[in-house]
Amino acid sequence: MKTPHVDIIAINPIKPLLYGSAIFIILWTIAPINFIYKGGIKSITLLTLCFTFLFLGIALGARSFKSSKIKFQANLSQLKKLIKHTFTLGIIGISLRIFERVVLRAGGNISSDFAENRELISSGGSGPLALISATLASMLMFLPLFLFLSNKCGMHRRVHSIYFLASLTYPLFDVLYQGSRSTLVMYLSVLLISAATTQSINLKKIKTMAALVTIALPTLISLFGLSTYIFIERATQFGVDPISSMQISGYAKFAPASDTTLALLRESGISGISAAIYSTVNFCQYFLHGLYEFFYLAESTNSATTYGMIDFYIPVKVVASLLGNINIEEVIASGILRPGVYTTFFGPIIYDFGPALSAPACFFAGLVFGHANRRLKQGASKWLPFLLIVNSFISFALVVNLFTSGAGQYLTISSMIMLIIISRLKVFIKLPYTHLRSTQAQK
Repeated sequence: MKTPHVDIIAINPIKPLLYGSAIFIILWTIAPINFIYKGGIKSITLLTLCFTFLFLGIALGARSFKSSKIKFQANLSQLKKLIKHTFTLGIIGISLRIFERVVLRAGGNISSDFAENRELISSGGSGPLALISATLASMLMFLPLFLFLSNKCGMHRRVHSIYFLASLTYPLFDVLYQGSRSTLVMYLSVLLISAATTQSINLKKIKTMAALVTIALPTLISLFGLSTYIFIERATQFGVDPISSMQISGYAKFAPASDTTLALLRESGISGISAAIYSTVNFCQYFLHGLYEFFYLAESTNSATTYGMIDFYIPVKVVASLLGNINIEEVIASGILRPGVYTTFFGPIIYDFGPALSAPACFFAGLVFGHANRRLKQGASKWLPFLLIVNSFISFALVVNLFTSGAGQYLTISSMIMLIIISRLKVFIKLPYTHLRSTQAQK
């Protein structure tokens, strides 16, 4: 069996953190939104400290500010096993997830009404099966990464197209059944970072702007259109006017659309150019409101209120289930000022640890993220899935804490499972420096 060499970019989490923040600032500058600021010196100081300590933690954990290219020797037979294991576990997971949500929770009822499906899901039980199914199903998100790597190794198989389509079933089920967009956003982020990590997409090789526009523009328009359709359907099914929701919904409390925008939409309706305007403004509200929710939270909170139950929800939930006398949902609900809104990466940390310990907690999180980057650069390929999740989520630091969201927590846990699987299979072995030096000399 041949053992080809593959190059992988160990992306330093600092890079997506800064790039994501830059995109946030640009969007914030041009967004037609009348932001309502409920912060002060305390909230600004906390944001600055948390962001700085997260940055420093990553730098110290990685012992570098840069990304690095590393060369691995791939065992093709083991890589095939890794892909098959991931696919099999993921399909089992998504099948159990559909069974648990549709049959057990919703009693077998499937409706085209997102609101009704959400109500049916929330009214049913969950238990251990929900945890197992969601964790296994989220492993499907790693399939594109392994498929990209197999492609670089020269393994072009028709079944890989089936595997790739299978990876889409996880986010699409949430979209089609309950109108949730967050899982799809996570999937696309993981897909993009997977392509960047494996160098499957290299913008430097796209020689003409026309080629880039041909690829990116239709995709962007399609995603915007899908997102808008889902939001309008959800708002309508909940009995809320989609245009009015841009000022009265929870996400709009501190980020309402401007009066001029609302007047234009009410006059022309959501069609044609107006639909594009509606999509853009709605996206900006979702993307940007978390910062102002953080300001309100930081200014109004003096101590921890959820005591680690948000950031470590699943481990705490398991312990609570075993003890049987703790309802952590009630503790979280009573400790949150405004449920159902984004509060940046730092909001859940303040809820869990309080303002005084939020910056040290961010520093510790940064150390863990940076450590994963350093270990991968040292040749520990088992850290690749976890680092993939870190880089996919950290770019949204000023938007939302994807690590603490439902799908995000399951995906983080599944990355730990992948760590064990890759370690056992020994799929990749880092080539020694002497080999790299001789290879470069031959070139």
